[in-house]
Amino acid sequence: MLDNLGAKMASFKNDIVEILPMLRKFAVSLTGNLSDGDDLLHDAVERAIMRCETFDSGRKLECWMFSIIKNLWIDGIRTKTRRGTTVEYTDRDTNLSIDGREITEQKLMTQKVLKAMSELPTTQNQVTFQVLIEGKSYKETALELNMPIGTVMSNLSRARKALIEKLY
Repeated sequence: MLDNLGAKMASFKNDIVEILPMLRKFAVSLTGNLSDGDDLLHDAVERAIMRCETFDSGRKLECWMFSIIKNLWIDGIRTKTRRGTTVEYTDRDTNLSIDGREITEQKLMTQKVLKAMSELPTTQNQVTFQVLIEGKSYKETALELNMPIGTVMSNLSRARKALIEKLY
């Protein structure tokens, strides 16, 4: 019985490893950056392994993992909302020939865009990340997110409109 349980756990872990690239893209699309996406993915894999006995073998592992990632991301947003906004301090640039005002404006605009993207509904955020940031085609995005191309196009259109309203 114990050997059978160990074999199931090994198989479960191998199945997760196979879908890690897809899960990573999803996590990064939610968080808006690689570092936070990797942290989110790590937490999700850890939670899945700790709770593998709750996995229904009749369900797709990808769907279960997407749910875990999405729920952890939502929990993180709620936690950040309760804690308030934090400002990151970065060391000043050592190259004095660079216009500091221009760099500051670029950083501020990047922060505004990432914040606005994080406020989009999940599907709009995912589509925006895939098409505008990763440079994927509508077809690639549709296949990856398992949605029709028309839905990708309409989500992207709504996301662009919402981003323009938030940013300008």
